[in-house]
Amino acid sequence: MSNDNFNQMMQRLVRLLIDRTENGEQKWEDTADEDAFRSMLRTGFVRVNQNTRHSEDQYEPQVGYSITLLDKKGREVDVYAPGPQERTDDVVELWRLARRSARQGDELVKSFLKEFD
Repeated sequence: MSNDNFNQMMQRLVRLLIDRTENGEQKWEDTADEDAFRSMLRTGFVRVNQNTRHSEDQYEPQVGYSITLLDKKGREVDVYAPGPQERTDDVVELWRLARRSARQGDELVKSFLKEFD
């Protein structure tokens, strides 16, 4: 399979995960990495990561996002990291939704709002 086909399939997978997470059908959990979240599928796992790199020649850190595919045994199978020519908005959105799901962000906001009722 070519990289273009793989990237197109990954973009579709990301979109489906966003939709399922927004609908409450896909649940996410924390991992040992503070900026990574994992979700179980029938045939394996998906992990979404936020990666921050500091460079000596740049003042601002570089933030990137990636999706890691894992088999049922938790072994890494492949990694998708959108390049500069690809759309990264969906991967960023998935990371934010995954974090909110794993850390029960919606429930926390609801409890904060109840404090003002």
